[in-house]
Amino acid sequence: MQRIFVGIKIPKEIQQPIAIWRAGFAHMPVRWIRDHDLHITIIPPWNEINIHGVLVRMRQALAGRRPFSIDLHKITLAPDPRKPRLIWAEGHPSEKLQAIKMALHRCLNHADERPLRPHVTISRFSRLLFRTLGIKKLCVPVKWHFPVTSVILYESPQIPGKGYRIIEEFNLDDRYEFLSHSRHSELFRNTRERAAS
Repeated sequence: MQRIFVGIKIPKEIQQPIAIWRAGFAHMPVRWIRDHDLHITIIPPWNEINIHGVLVRMRQALAGRRPFSIDLHKITLAPDPRKPRLIWAEGHPSEKLQAIKMALHRCLNHADERPLRPHVTISRFSRLLFRTLGIKKLCVPVKWHFPVTSVILYESPQIPGKGYRIIEEFNLDDRYEFLSHSRHSELFRNTRERAAS
């Protein structure tokens, strides 16, 4: 069984300003998220046995989806500014992102009534530690805009601190295609062979 989630990878042109902002707070005893792990979650983590089935359903849900863009407009304490445990960069949900989320929820049978709040987690800390940080409020305006050209199925690390693993990356285009053809072909071939035996 694997613990997986669906998200959007943050490109290098946004990783850089995040790193610059983070450098000004490097003294804080929080767990900073590494650049290559920065992402926006679309479907939160769940435990899954049938990864191949998830790939097939995601392929169907994302077929024909066009690229879109995301704007991040502020860095803030989250998810509850009064009792935070994260620092994140937050944006507004676009119609295309909302549509992709709904399509994935339907195909993966995930019910989530929470409103979509696109955000990039920059650091994590305990609520107890927050009392020692010396920061009571945080609201830093930013203007970070980037295109979204793919959606990713990630695996959460089983070993703390190891980082997320990309299982599959789905290209957003008029004509759908897997970016990792060899892995999907192998999974599909193995499934057919088991069915025929």
